[in-house]
Amino acid sequence: MVPCSDEVRHTTDEILAKIRRCRRAVCPGPIHTNPQLQLQDSLRENVQDHQKQLNSIQEEAARARRTLEAELNELQKDYNETLIRIERVTERKNDLKGTVHELQTKLNSAERQNESLGERWKERCSLLDRLETQLAQMREEWHAEQTKIMKQRDAAQLRIKDLLMQMERMEVAFREQMCKAEASKNTILSAADAKIRAVEEDCAVKVAKVPVIIVIFPFYTLSL
Repeated sequence: MVPCSDEVRHTTDEILAKIRRCRRAVCPGPIHTNPQLQLQDSLRENVQDHQKQLNSIQEEAARARRTLEAELNELQKDYNETLIRIERVTERKNDLKGTVHELQTKLNSAERQNESLGERWKERCSLLDRLETQLAQMREEWHAEQTKIMKQRDAAQLRIKDLLMQMERMEVAFREQMCKAEASKNTILSAADAKIRAVEEDCAVKVAKVPVIIVIFPFYTLSL
């Protein structure tokens, strides 16, 4: 999960806590029996108005929380997709390394085979002096095999060079993709933080605007 999700929940919980405190502040205390029913009705209407304002603020905070959580979930989805692409690129890179290793092994084997043919040629030099016809034939075969081996070696070297260039291009593309993903993540997180601060400030302003009514009766004080 993206770490910012916990911060959003914490911030919205603080907003809801402030709303609950304001609700407790405006809730009427125990009302003593008073013949002035009209005044009590007026106070009750004021309390209901304050309650509606607090409910509106609470609904707005809940909507903001849902919006931010949806944005963070989308960011988490993009982040997971980026990780999957990175894993695929890494696997492809490892496969190419294995291919290069196999080609290098084949090249080494061809070189050893070439050396072995040279040793065999030296050992049979004394016999080839008496077998000129066979010598010519063996020379042709040897040159043909030598040419084939050289072509295989050259092709393997070109393939290795091409694979190395591909690996370099893939590494550059991978780094660019990581930089873009990191920049996109930072931009979205910054925007989310800014929205959270804006919602918190707006809620704080609205809560601060809720009036507090103090009614003084002859023998007691009723605070709302």
